[in-house]
Amino acid sequence: MSKAHVYKIKMGLGRGTNNYAELAAANNLILFALSKNYLHLQLFEDSKIICNWINKKTQCNAYSLKHIFDETLRVITYFDVF
Repeated sequence: MSKAHVYKIKMGLGRGTNNYAELAAANNLILFALSKNYLHLQLFEDSKIICNWINKKTQCNAYSLKHIFDETLRVITYFDVF
């Protein structure tokens, strides 16, 4: 039987849009999970836009978020299950 871990993380993200906050928070949580060597991750996100971007249902065309989004997609590839 596998152990499930639930984390809630609170952090200041500075100034930006709601999409920036949602994407940065998701990216930071994904990086945290990877640093703990968790290779199975279920991420719950309340922004449909961010979910669609990550699940590749729509494209991220926000130039100011592209660097975070590209890093997020790159890091996701390290997980066995996402």
